[in-house]
Amino acid sequence: MDFTGANLRGANFSESDVGGMIFVEADIRDANFHFSKIKESRMKKADARGADFTEATLKAADLKDANLVGADFTGASIKGADLSRADLTDAILRDAVLMTAFLTDANLTGADLTGANLSFAYLDGAILCNTTMEDGTINNEGCP
Repeated sequence: MDFTGANLRGANFSESDVGGMIFVEADIRDANFHFSKIKESRMKKADARGADFTEATLKAADLKDANLVGADFTGASIKGADLSRADLTDAILRDAVLMTAFLTDANLTGADLTGANLSFAYLDGAILCNTTMEDGTINNEGCP
């Protein structure tokens, strides 16, 4: 299904299988994807501010250039997903599995990665400022 550019603000996709669906440039602010299967979905340049991705499976999803400010990914599986240049300011990624995820040039200012698994994740150029790392320490290396 193709939702390119659609207004899906506040939509409820909780516990749904939206794998492979296209949300490119869609407005999915405050949408509920709790416990959803979002495997290999395309969400490039989507506006997902405040969206709930808790316990969701986003394996190999394309989230390049997405606005994920304040989104909640607690306990989500984001293995191999591409979040390059995504804005994850103040996002909650507690206990998320980000193994082999691409976070190249992503903005993680104020993000909470407590307990997250970042094994083999690509963080080249990522902005880490007031970012709570997986061990609970605060990383300010990328602050202006």
